[in-house]
Amino acid sequence: MNADDELIVNLIVMSKVQINTKLYTSGIYLNLEQPSYIPESVRRWIRQDSRDETIKKINRIIIRSLDEYTRDKVKNATYKHHLLEAKKGLLNLRETYSNCIQTVARIDTLISKIETIETPVDKQDKSDIEDSEGLRGIRQNGRDVDNTSSDSFDSDD
Repeated sequence: MNADDELIVNLIVMSKVQINTKLYTSGIYLNLEQPSYIPESVRRWIRQDSRDETIKKINRIIIRSLDEYTRDKVKNATYKHHLLEAKKGLLNLRETYSNCIQTVARIDTLISKIETIETPVDKQDKSDIEDSEGLRGIRQNGRDVDNTSSDSFDSDD
């Protein structure tokens, strides 16, 4: 795999981070921490991994990706897409570490780097999607509808 592939794979892994999921950084690729009978602290100690190292590696990946984004117009759209998707994972990682002010501040700095490539259209598209998901199925035929039910039918009573 070349350097572009390495960056893209790492951005994809970042995008998959869920709340309360952590990353580990041994090797050239990021990985999601999986549940195990071995305590997380022991696994991190064995791998010589830490929160600090994770943030540093994420920072290097974002900086290199942003450099490629600005340098290569052919790959511009690919990097933009994966960076914006990675931002979602960083927001989840931020929530995971919400009790640590320093880590949250460092993640916020990483997120702000990605936001430099967001256009007003990107932000509007995101807002439109969030609005439509929040309103979907609330009213139908002038009546409130329970959008949590999987079975729906109309009755002419």
